[in-house]
Amino acid sequence: MKRLPLVYIEWDDHHANASWQDTVDHDPAHCMSVGWLYHEDHKGVTLISNVTDDTVGNSQFILKSCITKRKVVKR
Repeated sequence: MKRLPLVYIEWDDHHANASWQDTVDHDPAHCMSVGWLYHEDHKGVTLISNVTDDTVGNSQFILKSCITKRKVVKR
């Protein structure tokens, strides 16, 4: 497996609530993720949190339009 950059990403997530409630939260959920940048294109980024010599695990796709901040932690 090639060496992947370790990145920190802040992003706004969609959310839903199917229960009865007095008020409705209209703001996105602000999230922070750290992982190895496995793939990036015009749609988004895919982070992974586990890496072996030939496999990866625990992937997470984040839409680029939801990313508010990003930083390379280690190349």
